[in-house]
Amino acid sequence: MTEEATSKRRWRKLGRRQLISLGVTAAAAGGVGLGLGFFGGQHWERRQMRVPPREQPFSPNVFLAIDHDGTTTVWVTRSEMGQGVSTSLPMIVADALDADWRAVRVEQAPASRTYGYQGTMASASVRSMYEELREAGGVARAMLLEAGATVFGVDVAACDTRAGGVIHRASGRRVGYGELAGLAGTLEVPSAPALRDEHRWIGRPTRRLDARDKSEGRAVYGIDVRLPGLRYASIERPRGIGGTLGDVAEEAARAVDGVLDVVRMTSGSVAVIAEHTFAAFAGRRALAADHRAGPNASLSSARVEERLRDATRGEGAEVYVEGHVRPALAGAARTLEATYEVPYVAHQCMEPINATARFADGAWEVWAPTQDPMTVRETVAELGGVGIERCTVHVTLLGGGFGRRTVPEEIRQVVELARHTSPNPVQLVWTREDDVQHDYYRCAAAHRFEVGLDAEGEIVAWRDHVATPTHGGGEASGGRVDELAVDGAARPPYRFGAVEVRWSDVASPIPTGIWRSVGHGYNAFAVEAMLDEVARATERDPLELRLALLPADARHRAVLERVAQMCDWTAPPPEGRARGLAVHACFGSVCAQVAEVSVEDSLPRVHRVWAAVECGRVINPLGVKAQILGGIVFGLSAALHGAIDVEAGRVRQSNFHDAVVLRMDACPEIEVEVLDGAGEPGGIGEVGVPMIAPAVASALSRLTGTPVRKLPLFPRA
Repeated sequence: MTEEATSKRRWRKLGRRQLISLGVTAAAAGGVGLGLGFFGGQHWERRQMRVPPREQPFSPNVFLAIDHDGTTTVWVTRSEMGQGVSTSLPMIVADALDADWRAVRVEQAPASRTYGYQGTMASASVRSMYEELREAGGVARAMLLEAGATVFGVDVAACDTRAGGVIHRASGRRVGYGELAGLAGTLEVPSAPALRDEHRWIGRPTRRLDARDKSEGRAVYGIDVRLPGLRYASIERPRGIGGTLGDVAEEAARAVDGVLDVVRMTSGSVAVIAEHTFAAFAGRRALAADHRAGPNASLSSARVEERLRDATRGEGAEVYVEGHVRPALAGAARTLEATYEVPYVAHQCMEPINATARFADGAWEVWAPTQDPMTVRETVAELGGVGIERCTVHVTLLGGGFGRRTVPEEIRQVVELARHTSPNPVQLVWTREDDVQHDYYRCAAAHRFEVGLDAEGEIVAWRDHVATPTHGGGEASGGRVDELAVDGAARPPYRFGAVEVRWSDVASPIPTGIWRSVGHGYNAFAVEAMLDEVARATERDPLELRLALLPADARHRAVLERVAQMCDWTAPPPEGRARGLAVHACFGSVCAQVAEVSVEDSLPRVHRVWAAVECGRVINPLGVKAQILGGIVFGLSAALHGAIDVEAGRVRQSNFHDAVVLRMDACPEIEVEVLDGAGEPGGIGEVGVPMIAPAVASALSRLTGTPVRKLPLFPRA
């Protein structure tokens, strides 16, 4: 018999009180259970790798730990930006662990390779981590079952778990996870534990764990970080794209009460460092900077949009081909042609861009509301001139992300400023104008459709040529198709006969990036609105047309049928109103929406929206509904008002007065239903965005008799 087997057998001879007592003693000595004493250094080394260091006696993996009082701590490795991952991810762990939800607490994980990938984008948090977190909870449950069986002196098969404790089925005896933590921490971690088939928490409507702190003002966003000796900074940068700064009144800025320093940055910008944010902003205004145009002085978004339209008439790069489109178009009884256009759009997060950094004793510490903690950490290490192990990144709550906080521009800036303030920390806060005028915008785009119909009005050819700048802006793609640019258009879900989708890249220095739902946000508008044009041209009901075109096994069918029931599609809307319909799939989920719209004073008014969503296995139904609601409001805001105009190389909009977002009094009544889905969880943070624009546009087209082919729907400010 091996030494390990002898040790386990010796444990089984001890009573429950002795086991718990020994567990407490070991935890007090080292905080790691009894692994070091009985089974060598393996478990000690495993716990040494924990980030941050853990004091709980039982921490079988990087995602959770259990203390003697039964508190289960779950480390959330994705950024919480309002989408609810700080509740949904712990629910997955708690479900597999069979934890008492009342004893679950959450901590945000710092940036560390120990946790694996930590980026929060592409609606991937739940769907990418589901299996890993299930296994993390299952591993812990298996070890606790073994510890409980040892306490009871029975085989593991005679035991079960229930809401934070191990029970002996025959006798009904129960011991809590907290009491077993010390012993469980000494056991070998199983490589392939059996997972529970029963779901106690997954699928249960659950209130968000962060709701109370947010509603009572205790939640800490990046802009809320306060540290001893904190300095505050604001940066004056060139207003034009590619422009430069000329003369600045440094002495006038230094004379402002509270200003501590004025710093010329390597980028050519000028930073004002002060005792508080108000002084930093005031000192920056006192600079009275001379803004000089650079090489893009003649740049305009209108010219870019013209080039996009022109590009759709060219050849472009092949994205998707099915059948032979050109012969089908040539032989069509009727051909429909249309061009759809969308402008550049800003992110406009409620929390302005910000970051805090401290450089002291050769080490860096950063507090950032970021969607990509490891990129932040690597950026700090590179610019800070130290090894990555000397860089700590604390991920705060994000007051909105929408893809904007994947770009670490403010991190590069704050690291440079922290060298000047060292050892004092510094907090950089962008103004709203900085945010609007120096964003990484959603791409402008144009679609040119050619749709061939046969004598019965059936679609025999669908040709869609998409033109956008490459995501990231700047130079052309070099012939490679930007997959982000064509998402949502590349492979239509409908049976169109022959299909051809092409893409043209129109290079532009206007900076672009990831925007909530990325290409789906504008491609769904064009594809779904064009399909509605076909419905009107052939005098077919938009719902019936879609159902006829969808394959029998398409997930789209269920949400279409359900949303039609929700709004009573066949019944006429109230007088003066019309309804529009759209459906789209992205990030592993599918959603259909109906918008009820009127025209008031020649402007659209959205009164009601119905939405049905199917996202596979649902973790938290309340969270899913909240994300669809938020996605509709976000998408409707962009559809009605979203536009960034560049004139003479400068962004014309500056704040919410001319970069308008949806106001409360314009928000429609929204009804959401979540369908039961099969399979693994799909993404939910972005799937609510793409359908609202085509649904509203289609309703407006019915009211006015004129196709709506261009966004935004309100005149540009």
